[in-house]
Order: sequence, then C-alpha cells, then structure tokens
Amino acid sequence: MSVLNVIRCDLLQNDYLVWKWQAEQGTPSRQNQIRLGSSLRVRAGEVAVFFYSTGGGDSALDYIEGPADLRLETKNLPVLANIIGLAYGGDTPFQAEVYFINKGQAPQLKWGVPYFDAFDLRFPDLPVPVAANGTVTFSIVDAKRFVEVQRLENVDPDKLREQILPQLRTVIKSNIVNLATARGIPLVQIGSRLDDLSMILQPTASKVLEGYGVALRNFVVEGVEFKTESDGYKFLMRITRDQAVHNIEKQGDMERKNMEASQAINAQHIANSLKIQREQQELRQTLTTESDFLPTHQVNLQAGVAKAAAESLGKIGSRGGGDGGGGGVLGGIGAAAITIGMGLPVGAALGQQIVSGIAKIGGPVLGGTAGTCPRCNAPFQSGAKFCSGCGASVTPAPGPAPNLQNIYIARGKHQLGIFTLDEVNRKIGLGEFIGSDLGWYPSLAGWQPLSAIPGVSIPPQTPPPL
Repeated sequence: MSVLNVIRCDLLQNDYLVWKWQAEQGTPSRQNQIRLGSSLRVRAGEVAVFFYSTGGGDSALDYIEGPADLRLETKNLPVLANIIGLAYGGDTPFQAEVYFINKGQAPQLKWGVPYFDAFDLRFPDLPVPVAANGTVTFSIVDAKRFVEVQRLENVDPDKLREQILPQLRTVIKSNIVNLATARGIPLVQIGSRLDDLSMILQPTASKVLEGYGVALRNFVVEGVEFKTESDGYKFLMRITRDQAVHNIEKQGDMERKNMEASQAINAQHIANSLKIQREQQELRQTLTTESDFLPTHQVNLQAGVAKAAAESLGKIGSRGGGDGGGGGVLGGIGAAAITIGMGLPVGAALGQQIVSGIAKIGGPVLGGTAGTCPRCNAPFQSGAKFCSGCGASVTPAPGPAPNLQNIYIARGKHQLGIFTLDEVNRKIGLGEFIGSDLGWYPSLAGWQPLSAIPGVSIPPQTPPPL
C-alpha cells in the first residue's frame, strides 16, 4: 500500500515569506509525487499553491486559502480534476510542486538612493547633489499576482528586494524634491523634515508595491543629505543665508517703522488731549470770572438806569419852570404839576424798583444776604431792620422766656433741689442761699451763679455794725 503524504508548513509564520514543501520519503526524482487522499493543512494567513506541469511549458495552479484541513481529492483541486486524466491517465501519484505563501509576514527592506541632481525652484539651472535612504515594510495581499511576478523560483527577501528597489528608487528620485517643494518645503530644509517627506512619499511607494501583489505597511525616510563640497550646494546656502538676513533686516525695519508710527500717533493723541484739557480749563476760568462779576455788572446797569431816569425827570422839571408865567408847552404850573405830581411818584417807584433789584442781585456784593422778608419774600442784607421791598420789620423776634419755675440749685458738687424763682428769692432773703450758689434751668447752656440768673434778687452786702 502506498504511503499517503501530510502536506503542511511547520515553520513559524514569522520565519518565512515563501516556503517550498518536499516529501519526507522517496528519492529526489520522486519528491514531487503526491497521491490523492493525502492530507493538506493550511494555517490562517497562509496560501498553499500547487504547480502542475502539463508538458506545454506553462504550469497550471491550484490555490488553497487557509485555514484549511482536508484530504486531497479532485473535487477540492479543480485544476487537477481537469488535467489528471490527460497528464496521468487517471492514475496516481501525480506530479506537483507545493509552495506555502505567508500573507501575515511583514518583511522590512532597506532602500537607498545615491546622489542625484535636485533643483531649487528659485534656481532651475543650479544642480544640487542629494542622497536619501530609509526602509519599507510590506506584506503579501494578492497571492495570485505575487506568483505571476515571482514564479516562486528561489524566492527570498534579497531577490524580492532586487526586484522592487530599482523601481522604488526611480519614483523616489523623481518625487522627493518635487513633492517637498510643492508642499512648501525649501530644498535646503528637506533634511530636517524627514517625517513630512515620509508621509509625502508613502502613496507613491504604495503604488509601486501594488504591482508586485504586496501592500505597503510603512515607509520611512531615515536620512537626506547634500554633497556639501559641491558648488551648487555652496551657492544655494549662501543665497539662502543672505535672503534670511535680508528678511530679518526687513522685518526689523518694518517693526521699527510700526513702532515709530505708533509713537507718533500716541504723541499726537497726547498733544490733542492736553489741548482739549487746556481749552476746557480756560473756558471754566472764563465762565467763573464772568459769573463772579455778573452781580456787580447787573448792579452797575441798574444804577445807570436809575441815573438816566433821574436826569430825565430833572430835565422835565427844569423845562417846565423855565418858561416863567406860562411860556412853555405846559407852563410853569403844568411843569410843577408834572414834577410834583408825577415825577416824585415815578421816581420813587423807579427808585424802589432799583433798590429792590440791587437787594436781590447785589446782595452778596454789598455785604451778603441774611434772609428773606416774611411778608414779600424779598432778600435783605445782614444787619438790616426793615425790608427794602415792602418796608416790613425784619428784626428777629425775641426767643421764648426762660422757664424759672424749675430752677436746679447746687452748692459745690451737691445739688440742693428744684425750686421756683420765688422760693429762691425767699431762701436768699433768709440766708439759706447765697449769690455764689449755682443755678440751672431748661434752655440755659450751663450752670450759672444765682447772681447771674435773671429775676434772682441778691440783697446788697452791708458791713457789720462797729
């Protein structure tokens, strides 16, 4: 009875990318012979690929995705079911090579781009030598595409690296500078913007790997350097340094001009504020001066009015008497009548009006207002006894008479009691109280000697008989 095979990969999944299975028994010439009914075990993340030689130069393939644990039959090997009757006459064993592809493995490849000429956008005719290096991490996602490209003959990371890196270098050289400058990164600064460069170049590197059936997991630019001894680099650095100095100086000039403009505006603002304050102060002083002299000015005006009125009355009187016995318009009698009958009342009324106005307006100037008349409410000056408006008396009324029915008597620090005025005079007459005793009654400011209290009679002192 023929021995059935167990087809599986016993390597750790982190230890391989592509691995070829070989039978444990049999001669080298029969190592690819597999019998129907053999066991096939494929782990998750693996793909088992069966290569059949049909004799026409091309190989037919069957793909078994893991996880799978089955016996090989024509129903689970579709390609084998079609060719087994032709190639092998319906007999077994059949010839096939089996490869295990690890889709969970993520190999990392180092890449490097030697010096190439890059150009700054400001100087398109100035070549600057630039070199770059980094790493790329990927995994197999499309087993069929990967097999079509690799043919799975002596597949190893080094061979895969040699296939991928040339195309990867090409896209890096053509994009690392252009994409950087398109993102606003100057050529002289790309060496300090490695993280930005890595992100910029990831989509481009991913498209390169898709053509090999693998997917990009990570792309890193680890270093970018310039050939510092080249003339292009020296010229670019000198221009960049000069431009930076110019920008700093220009920024300084702009800040200085802004500061000077701000100071000028502030100075003008302060000057305007001081001018406004000065004008307001002068206006206040003018108003104060005018208000101080306004009462005097009004008094002078009214005095002038009174003088003019008096002169006019005098002229009327003199014109009336100058005609002798009736020579004037009105005659001597008429002039006298006007002078006596009209001139005096009008002059008196006018004088009274002027005096009243002076009392109302010029009170503070002539000595100050002491109060208002209780009859006509006209103000009167301090010390006046009669109202200048209506003639009423404005002398203050005397205060209420003191209450002498309750007089407190004290001698030294001891109070002797409360007595009426009559009792006090009687006790003085009897000699019980003396003039130096103290007395106080309501409305009195403080204790006073009895001799100073109104109504208390102190008998005259007479010498004793000899």
